[in-house]
Amino acid sequence: MPRTVYLAKTLATLFAIASFVLTTMPATPVFAHNCPPGATTVPGDPTITCVFSGFMTGGGKFNSDINNAPPPAPLMPLVVHGFILHCNSSISPNNLEVNWKDPNTGAEHRFHLDNLIASHCEYNPAVGSPNPPDANFNTWVGSGSGSLDGQDGASIYAIFTDQGQPAGTQAGGPGDWSTIVIYAPDGSLVMNLTDSLFGGAQQAHVCGGNC
Repeated sequence: MPRTVYLAKTLATLFAIASFVLTTMPATPVFAHNCPPGATTVPGDPTITCVFSGFMTGGGKFNSDINNAPPPAPLMPLVVHGFILHCNSSISPNNLEVNWKDPNTGAEHRFHLDNLIASHCEYNPAVGSPNPPDANFNTWVGSGSGSLDGQDGASIYAIFTDQGQPAGTQAGGPGDWSTIVIYAPDGSLVMNLTDSLFGGAQQAHVCGGNC
């Protein structure tokens, strides 16, 4: 199958899975919306602002034994991530790593982003203020391709939010919410995680004239 067709089918599947996650999550959902290039607000909802400049940085851990991927994918007692991601996928750098350990086998796994295919940011009043520091968005949404355990052909869809400080529930904050959906190179779903950050932070940043 040509790679362009494979990526198109993979991304369509990722967005379908993400929509399922967002509509079935019981509380404090992570929101993502359609922001066509150049749009200033989400079509049909002028309360949500579309943002294509700026970037988000983050790192930390989730530790709630959550994984909505089907068996044999296990529950994950600890997931660690780190990233710098732009609201415009054509602007670099864009780095994302997700690490976890299989509690059944002890095997350690790593997803590494190689190519950010699509991204945008949003300011959604329902998520809350990202300040401090000042920023004009509170949600990053994107998808891309990369490697899983060193093997090319994996895919990811992610949503990261910044809900102010302190960011993690460990520090007494509400916890920045995230969704991370990862597919292995063979197309199997290995991670479908939606959870609040336990330790660490996700921070929205305005550009200093260079993005």
